Parts: sequence; structure tokens; C-alpha cells
Amino acid sequence: MPRGSPEWQRAKTLLEQDYLAVEGIQEMTLDELIALRPEIYGKVKLNNLCNNWKAMKERTKADKDKPPQRQGRKKKKSSGPTAWEIAKPLLQEDYLSGKATADIMTPDEVIALRKTIYGKVPRSNFLTNWRSLKKRIDEEKEWVKKGTERYLHDTAIYPLAKDLPWEWHGSEAERLLKKDVAKGRHLRYNPQVMYLKRKAYQEFDYQISRQHVHQEARSARESPYWMVQREKKKKALQDAIEQAKKQSH
Repeated sequence: MPRGSPEWQRAKTLLEQDYLAVEGIQEMTLDELIALRPEIYGKVKLNNLCNNWKAMKERTKADKDKPPQRQGRKKKKSSGPTAWEIAKPLLQEDYLSGKATADIMTPDEVIALRKTIYGKVPRSNFLTNWRSLKKRIDEEKEWVKKGTERYLHDTAIYPLAKDLPWEWHGSEAERLLKKDVAKGRHLRYNPQVMYLKRKAYQEFDYQISRQHVHQEARSARESPYWMVQREKKKKALQDAIEQAKKQSH
């Protein structure tokens, strides 16, 4: 089946919409992706869907990472936060407080909690995002529980959190990496060489150290433009949530 097959062309538009609307879709397996719209995605040949899905994610990510055009750049008018972006933090709040429950309430009963807010999200998107949000929160709760148990166990041996063998934050390795990145050493040496140059790095697994090199490098080169844009978007979302709350009363 060629890449431009009729089955894929029908699926492509819907998949692009779902990519923007469905929470956690980037981490879904192919089977979970197909389950969103089995009557559409299930008709695309599996390897064709896999290749096109991968290409779509890479293309979308590349578009997001592109810096703004300095010349001839048309200012895009922002339409403000989406209905789901406004509903998401409130739904999370309701779930954590026990106001919205997964095992007792139906989706319609959950929507009825804040009808003027949750009701504005397309129903199919709300149901999918509600399932994903519950799953993510439950997994985070379990992760926190296990992390707390591990912390209590290890602090009996190590009096300070920064002395824990698996704790990067506050470690000597973190301090030295910030210093090395500030001096541009990560540009002169690849991660393997940097790892061997510092004993503090070698106290951690290589893959952990390598991951922090990339994180620190991304943080260092992040432009003020994107920082400002994120703050603007964050404020716009907060304002929209407050406005939605007032209108719901």
C-alpha cells in the first residue's frame, strides 16, 4: 500500500486533529492509537500507519522547534486556550479531591460537575482525555508511593538527600555539569568524554549522566523568545480558567 493510499489520506486529517486534542497520544502504542478510531486507523496497513505516524510526530515536533522568522514573518493571531486546555487542570483538581470518581461516576456525571466547562470539550475527546488523565494520575500516585518507600529506606543509611546514590539534584555532578555547560565544554566533547573527565559524573550510570547533559544543554540554549511566549500562554490559560469558573457559577 503506497504512502498516499486512500485509507491513509482519510486517516491523516483525523490523526492530525487527535494529535493536538488527545492528551498523552505521543506516548501511545500503535494498538492504543488504532483503538481511538478503529474504523479509520484500523483500515490502514500497519507498517504504513507506523511509518506515517512516526513521520507526523517528527514533523510536528520540528515545526514547534522552529525559531520565529525575523523577516517577512506574519504575526499569527492567537485564538486563546482550547476548551480542553481550560478543562484539564479543573478535571485534575476534581479527580484528586475525590469530587470526580472513576469507579462510581459515569462520564456524563463527571461532565455535569462543570457542565459549562467540560461540556465545551467534544465528547469523544473528553472521554479519551479523561481516561488518559486518570491513568496518568494513578501511575504518578504509585510512583510517589514507591519513591517515598525507597526514600525512607535509604535515608536510614544516608542522612542527607543529596548524599543518596541515585539523587542527581543537589549533587556535585549537577553543580559541575552546570559549570561545564556554561563554559561550552559540552560542545567540545561528546557525552562519553565528559563522563570520563569527571569522577562525580561516574558516580551515576552513564545513561543518566548523558541525559542530564542534554537537558542542561537544552536549558542553556533556550531563547528568551520562547520563554516569553510560554509565560504569555500560561497567563492566558490562567485567565481563561478563572473566567470559565466565574461563568459557571
